[in-house]
Amino acid sequence: MEEKYKKVIVNVFKRFRKKHDSGPKKGIPFGVHFVNVGLIAFQIALLLEKMNYFNKSDVETVFLAGLFHDMNKIMDRSMRKGAMKDNIKIVLKENLDWEVVDEKITILSEIIPLHSINNPLGSSLYISNKKKVMAKIIQFADTLDLLKSANFEYEKKIVSKLEFYLKEIRRLVPDFKYTEIIYHYISDFRGLLTNIIHEKIMHEFSFSIPIARFVDGVIYLSREKDYNPELLYENMIKNVSEQVFNEIFDIDYTISVKNKSVREGILNYTSDDAVDIIWQKFPENIEELKNCLKSYLKELYGDSKSKKYKPIYDEFERIFSQNKNVEEKKEELKILIENNKDLKKKVKTYKDELKKYLENRLVLYKLNSGNKRKIFNMDNYGKYKTTCSICGSEFDVSESMKSEMPDGLKPQLFTNNYIANKLADPKRQICSICKLQFIANKKNRYIYKNDKKKITRNMYFLIIPYNFYPDELLEALEKELDQIKDKNKGNVKNARKLDLEEVEFFKEFFGNSQKENEILNFKSMNMNSIIIYFKEYTNSKSENESILKAYSEALLIQEKFPFKILITNYPQLFDEDIRFIDDLKIQNFSSKLSYINEEKLKKLYKLNLEIPGIFCSGKGKMKKDHFYEIMTQDSLTAFSVFISRVFEEKMLRIGKNLLIIRKEIFGGEVMDELKYMAEFAQEKTKNLYKVSKHQVVKYFDILKEPLKKSDLKLENIEFLRNYLFSKLENLVSFTKKEELFEYADNFIKFVEKIGNGNFEIGKRKVLYNWKKYRDVFYGYVWESYFENQDKEDGNNGKN
Repeated sequence: MEEKYKKVIVNVFKRFRKKHDSGPKKGIPFGVHFVNVGLIAFQIALLLEKMNYFNKSDVETVFLAGLFHDMNKIMDRSMRKGAMKDNIKIVLKENLDWEVVDEKITILSEIIPLHSINNPLGSSLYISNKKKVMAKIIQFADTLDLLKSANFEYEKKIVSKLEFYLKEIRRLVPDFKYTEIIYHYISDFRGLLTNIIHEKIMHEFSFSIPIARFVDGVIYLSREKDYNPELLYENMIKNVSEQVFNEIFDIDYTISVKNKSVREGILNYTSDDAVDIIWQKFPENIEELKNCLKSYLKELYGDSKSKKYKPIYDEFERIFSQNKNVEEKKEELKILIENNKDLKKKVKTYKDELKKYLENRLVLYKLNSGNKRKIFNMDNYGKYKTTCSICGSEFDVSESMKSEMPDGLKPQLFTNNYIANKLADPKRQICSICKLQFIANKKNRYIYKNDKKKITRNMYFLIIPYNFYPDELLEALEKELDQIKDKNKGNVKNARKLDLEEVEFFKEFFGNSQKENEILNFKSMNMNSIIIYFKEYTNSKSENESILKAYSEALLIQEKFPFKILITNYPQLFDEDIRFIDDLKIQNFSSKLSYINEEKLKKLYKLNLEIPGIFCSGKGKMKKDHFYEIMTQDSLTAFSVFISRVFEEKMLRIGKNLLIIRKEIFGGEVMDELKYMAEFAQEKTKNLYKVSKHQVVKYFDILKEPLKKSDLKLENIEFLRNYLFSKLENLVSFTKKEELFEYADNFIKFVEKIGNGNFEIGKRKVLYNWKKYRDVFYGYVWESYFENQDKEDGNNGKN
């Protein structure tokens, strides 16, 4: 995909954020629909270009017609008027950074109206076959975007339309053979494991062209004679289970070097491979090697004391007692195991379980037998020793192994028989599919780290399509991702970081410049139907701080693009986790965070990115980030925290940004009386940079004693007014009495306003929060100082 097309996609995503409010696309943003149609049409146009039916200019025309096919919605008028040349010119000028010739605009005005249900059919009689093909492509792409799942078995009307459009294209272009629309579908979601399975299945569909990737599968275009579902299914079950196992499994889950023993995972390998793996782990210590191999024999055969297996263990001892070289001993051991293969325990391997999983979950188009969901025997469901305690599926279970669990999670912590924190056997029973899901996440660095030196909180972003991602979009992202990986190959440190400034498309999608200890980690990103990436927050002392930062990042992404985003702190996900209505879902969402104003969060977080450390106090090991504290407190407390803990330390660096921060924290609300008092104090102190905080806030603190002693039940308000005046008169010299009385009046009005017109209530509130209001007063004084500076600079500029 050319760079200019990527930029158009970005513009369309940003500009057309309004959602459909009715019809089959209800809830889906216009931009998502436009991009989907544009890219599906683009993919088919590329096919026709390869057949030499379209040229490069035709491909561009189809792409633009797909992107802006709903001119009636864009221009908010009828299709006939919306698709007029002048309107198309306006839309193209707003979204493209290149000129489109009038001839192409004329073609667009002719083919765009033809995709509509109420299209002017008569006009199709006067256009060329090539333009008719373009119109059919747009109709196909627009109809495909109605699908919400890769499994279109129950969408007969939509599918019949799609097949009709493909056959119409073939009628007009005889060399076009892709007239069949097919799919693969998995009726279960297991996070990264499912993505890996999708990826391997797509390789088996190499004869076809993937065009749309859903969360639950992929839709392809195929030539009729190429698709043989029975044969494909049989090969797929075998090949995919092998490939998935080989990708995610590792010897780290088979051998415990510390205990010189093997784990059950070793049984997933052939005997020869298992012996070789163990041998490689202990190349120098023959005694450790012997102990580990003996534990392997126990996994294969059982107890060495059994009469049935004793000869095997005796022969094993004899092999290791001989004075032979290592290779000879290895070969003898392999022969021993081969000769006794009939005595091995019958165990189901991960490969067997993956095959069973695919047989029960994988559906192929037009396959009438072999992969229909079975009726499962539920007799054992819910029983501790036969049911997976994570997913509750029908697959065989076994004890959870520490090596397979995520870091920090102990198998003993989870059991169906005891309370959650009971450290006792029996250990948690988990099915092989859940174990493989754990291993896939762990191997791909989806882990939680916690050591004495630093705390790392990983937040996982799952960018979920509203219905599907066009294959071309994911291919474009994958190519740029590959460029990043190739560039950083061999450099572990750089491979974990991404300079988004160098990669335009990624920058547009995820591009907030990295500050301080925040790392965008794309190393483990998987592009199949769900885009997964994560950020590490190494200075977060609590999980909620990490969640807040992730929440902020997600809002900034959604400000650019209408994506659905799930944020989680551990991606052991199931289908219900990704099926949500809102555009943003955060798992383990703190009640504190649920009350945060999203607009305020976005603006303050942007400021945090623009000026690193603007919400931090201290340096080095004493550095503390107050962003979470500020965002989760009420406005008064939040601003007081900012003033007392951050601003006083960094006033030079923060400067006039104080005005923005105060405005956002208080939501634009201004305490006019307090602001007047602050202006008075600023006038008396002049240059704030040369005086202490005490020299400023004394104009506020001097009023505390009169307020505290006031009692309107015994005295009238005039008595308090005179008391305040006398205090101010002692503090301030060479000031008009009128100004001091006005200052006192504003303070009284301020107290009344805090009490919603009731002075006594306001008095209690102000005295209780005196320090906080003093900080607000101090902030207003600085604001007044900056405003006066701006006026002086403006006057100097005029002079």
